[in-house]
Amino acid sequence: MRKFALVLVAFVALTFVATAAGHNRNIWYWTKYKAELRLLEDGVEYSDGSHSDVYDVTCLARGDSMRNRSGGSPLYRHFRCYVSTFDDVEESLLLHITGRDSFVLTRY
Repeated sequence: MRKFALVLVAFVALTFVATAAGHNRNIWYWTKYKAELRLLEDGVEYSDGSHSDVYDVTCLARGDSMRNRSGGSPLYRHFRCYVSTFDDVEESLLLHITGRDSFVLTRY
């Protein structure tokens, strides 16, 4: 039984290490304003390769926040954004920060 418990603990530890390795090690946080500005500038790119320009966007921060050393606006890694496009599409998207100036959009 003790051997089984050690194997189980090792398996769980390896699972956490593998999960952590899959995440972005350079963690970036953005303000709500930057998230909205990037969507207005870049628009929405869909999985089929089509693109829509955005004329209106409102983002709400999700999850934990942090502040830089000087205080200022709170910074986040995830946002729920409501966009309106020039193609008459209104939708809700999740914006995930992946780098200093990069992000990924999902519908979930």
